Amino acid sequence: MCRSFFEEIRLIIEGPELKDDLSKLDKYFDALLSETKAKGIYVFASHPPDDASFLVTRLWNKYLPNWREHQAQKEAMPIEVQKNFIEHFETRMNNAEAMHPSEAKDGDFQYVSMERTMTYVKGKWNRRSPEDK
Repeated sequence: MCRSFFEEIRLIIEGPELKDDLSKLDKYFDALLSETKAKGIYVFASHPPDDASFLVTRLWNKYLPNWREHQAQKEAMPIEVQKNFIEHFETRMNNAEAMHPSEAKDGDFQYVSMERTMTYVKGKWNRRSPEDK
């Protein structure tokens, strides 16, 4: 039973085909207005274009069939709500008490946080807007 499940979802994509499509995506996003690109790739390229000529879009359609609905919900969230959420999150993070894992007992903590840093630029793309630096 498990084998037939994996046979249904397995898909083999040749490297050159994927590389060609990623190049096509790069050209697509590069053609956007400078003002749009300045917002960072996490804003304008968090999902593929709604165009089935892109292999990546077809893969999202197959394996993440509700991605358009999720994107619409994300875009529908008012800016003020987003700002309030970020402010609340930052306040909780700044006021959290650090604890070494060896000191923790079951139920001693409400959440776990791991932080990572990332570079502002990846290749020719800004990951975030300059205001987010």
